[in-house]
Amino acid sequence: MNPWKRPVLIVLFLTAMSFANLTERRESRYLHSRTKVRLGEDWKVFAGSDPAGAKDAGFNDATWATVSVPHDMSAALVGTGKGIDPGQKGWYRKHFTLPAGAAGKRVTLQFDGVYHFSKVYVNGTLVGSQEYGYVSFQVDITSALKATGDNVIAVWVDNVTQRQSRWYSGTGIYRHVWMTMTDPVHVRNWGTAITTPGATASKSTVKINTEVTNDGTAAATRTLRTVICDSTGIPVDSVSSSVTIAAGATTKFAQSIDLSGTKLWSPESPYIYNAYTKIIDGSKVGDDYVTPFGIRDLQVSATKGMTINGVAVKLRGACIHHTMIPTGAVVAEAMWVRVLKELKASGTNSIRTSHNPMSPEFLDLCDQMGILVMDEWCDKWKDWWAGSQYLDWDKVWKNDIRLFLERDRNHPSVVLWSYGNEVATSATGGAMPQYEYDMSALIVPFAKSIDSTRLYTHAVANGFSGDWAGYAKLAQYEDVVGVNYNDGGFANMISLAPNAVFVGTEQYPYGNSWSNIKNRTQVLGEHIWTGMDYLGEVEPLGEPCGFLDGSGFRKTWFYYRKSIIGSEPVVKLGVGKPTGSGAWAPPILSESWNQSGSQNVVVYTNCQTVDLYLNGTKIGSKANPGLTAQFTVNWASGTLKVIGLNNGSQVAVDSLVSTGTASKIVLISDRTTLYADGDDVANIEAYVVDASGRHIWNATNTLSYTIAGNGRGMGIGVGDLSKAATIVGTSRNAYEGRAYLPVQSTGTPGTVTVTVSSNGLTAGSIVLKTVPEPTNSTTGISNPSTTRPASRIVRLSSGPNSVRMEYLVDRSSPVRISVLLPSGRLIEEFDQGIQEKGFHSWAWNVPPGEHAVLVRLQANGTSTSKLAIIPIP
Repeated sequence: MNPWKRPVLIVLFLTAMSFANLTERRESRYLHSRTKVRLGEDWKVFAGSDPAGAKDAGFNDATWATVSVPHDMSAALVGTGKGIDPGQKGWYRKHFTLPAGAAGKRVTLQFDGVYHFSKVYVNGTLVGSQEYGYVSFQVDITSALKATGDNVIAVWVDNVTQRQSRWYSGTGIYRHVWMTMTDPVHVRNWGTAITTPGATASKSTVKINTEVTNDGTAAATRTLRTVICDSTGIPVDSVSSSVTIAAGATTKFAQSIDLSGTKLWSPESPYIYNAYTKIIDGSKVGDDYVTPFGIRDLQVSATKGMTINGVAVKLRGACIHHTMIPTGAVVAEAMWVRVLKELKASGTNSIRTSHNPMSPEFLDLCDQMGILVMDEWCDKWKDWWAGSQYLDWDKVWKNDIRLFLERDRNHPSVVLWSYGNEVATSATGGAMPQYEYDMSALIVPFAKSIDSTRLYTHAVANGFSGDWAGYAKLAQYEDVVGVNYNDGGFANMISLAPNAVFVGTEQYPYGNSWSNIKNRTQVLGEHIWTGMDYLGEVEPLGEPCGFLDGSGFRKTWFYYRKSIIGSEPVVKLGVGKPTGSGAWAPPILSESWNQSGSQNVVVYTNCQTVDLYLNGTKIGSKANPGLTAQFTVNWASGTLKVIGLNNGSQVAVDSLVSTGTASKIVLISDRTTLYADGDDVANIEAYVVDASGRHIWNATNTLSYTIAGNGRGMGIGVGDLSKAATIVGTSRNAYEGRAYLPVQSTGTPGTVTVTVSSNGLTAGSIVLKTVPEPTNSTTGISNPSTTRPASRIVRLSSGPNSVRMEYLVDRSSPVRISVLLPSGRLIEEFDQGIQEKGFHSWAWNVPPGEHAVLVRLQANGTSTSKLAIIPIP
């Protein structure tokens, strides 16, 4: 298989490359002149030292470890006594050979994230560097390449000499690397900016600014053609312009297209268009480029709050770090899918990227899943506070914020830019310093010269409680005033600046700050700290303040948050200590019913009434519990059940069941078929269960895994941050009776057998299949006749508690099933992974209170739907 997916420019060193992630799927559909591949396999790494000559092409790296990137040098040190943020330093090296067909092309490397103080060499020549480790950057390596023979990319990273983060950052090439070959006259990387002012469903104007670079020695006249394509790749309109670019120059060109009958992007209906750009020289396409975007109208005001397409939207948000257990700073796209689905299930509709940009694929997922984003650039500015600062600020900040904004400015999910977090030189009380205003006055105008379509804010430290005038004054410098924790002061701030707009950038995790926010139009919403546990900052391993743990499992606390911001009735049982013991004191709850004696039973709920039953006998009831109901229960083996009622009718139920002794391990995977591309991941959850298959919530058995076949384990993760245990390895003690095992494909199709064992227990095993990514039979824009074969729902049946569907897939394809209300509001989505040709079945447990749902099947580029009527029991 040609790893470049093109008839020319076969790069010999790249083997088994495919396009499983969103970027590769999109670019494979469109691009046929520009060549872009992911450099993932067969990197050499040497951590912890700086051997002489490591940058040079002739250096002998044969004894170095071979790894795939993304890769985190520091992850193996977490929990080994090296501190909560064990910095590292070292080298990465990559060998490759260029074919003769590359002559005359511009060759660049794009690094989506290297932490940090990186220096990039090609054949011993320094071709670029980047100090700040969270922004993506690109380097031109054309002049350093050898046309024949071995070429070597060498990347130096140093997270030891100068530390920047107070949380866990990771070290190394922790995000994707891409190599691109273009014609000398080409669209500049991140050189398109698309805006849709005043968008409506009937008519929308799409404005496209495109920067074209001419690396040639003479002026060039070309045709710049932009084609707007719908989400399936079908062209809907286009515009062409004759452009001239001087030699050695980059020139911006403006184009505009009026679309009628547009599909607007919104959280409920996240529709994505693509702008396919071609640079045409006579009859030849010299370069092409594709930019995904959404058409939406975003407005913010003190009287209406935030509206998207005229509909009021309140940010029910959470702060998220970029790390995960067990992989540290390396988080594959499929791992984020699992987490984002859980965040949506909680009622969360907004994410603050604290305190740095996320990977490009993270934002792609938010675009597709309808999750709003407050995109944050950095933690501190040039002055120091709380253990970090932005190094070499005066020298690099303009370039870095440009990289940040240009990369992310076309994502419709991004609704706010945050240009810093808790930046003041102190946060111990008193008046807000002049520094806060002076720097805002410097940063915001410059940032708006790059993107003025979104509003700018920054997160103000909570130490200025009482300086409400200081918060109000910030409205003179930024569009939205960001407030960390001081939600109790919103009334005071609004009284001093009634026309200003505020947003909760960071709120206490254990409480109900939503009550200070939900009814104020001047406050756009909130972002609690945090949606998910993260590594670093707090001993011994990290901060356990999320409603998801660091491996993406739900905590009992998840349901308290869902009770506050979710739209569905909630009841959730726990045993122990509820919230209410302080802003940073977590609830201590168990979901086990294997105790003895008197127990404090906690119910998180948003229902009007909760009734508690033990072994079928009603033992208590609470009316208007106000998010938390508590009962004293004398324990007895069996089933503890709670029923939530609204207007006297049952709307939600939850149970705890006594379990037997640990008997076996059960593995559950979100997918059983992966693309053999070296990047795709199956999210496998391991549960300790008794002989009847019931999850033993308090099991702590040591779990060990093995991987056989064409896959690789990425570690075994649990949610326990209280013990200094290594996060990288093949063995961990179960926590809350479970563990998380992300398993990644290699570049070779085949099977992967994953086995999890523990002394005295029956091992759990699962077999995954890895298959080649299907390729498009056409180049450029998709042909509808080849991308829309029929797949159909054969039968849809329903009972009082479930919906079952049998469906036909005409050829191997990724399959997604969506459940919607008849109004079109999405209830739940199920990614079925890649399914082979033939008949398949699917079943879904219907939540109480639903009487009719629309089931939508998406496969092979088609979408079919049927209505299911739920019989009343």
